[in-house]
Amino acid sequence: MNKKSDNKLTEFIDLTEMWQDGKYFEVTETIWNEDWDSSRVVQFCNYFAKYMGTKELNVLSRLI
Repeated sequence: MNKKSDNKLTEFIDLTEMWQDGKYFEVTETIWNEDWDSSRVVQFCNYFAKYMGTKELNVLSRLI
């Protein structure tokens, strides 16, 4: 997966749907490839915890 050339970042809802589909590597790869700054990572983690729960957030945090 390549960094998006138009600087449009993947929506949080799309990433949580990918996660629910078991595409864990693709979620973390998207975060890295889009070169998220720390502020966006924190925003996503808050969103992710709200909709996926803290157990899933713990898994995500180990991957990123």
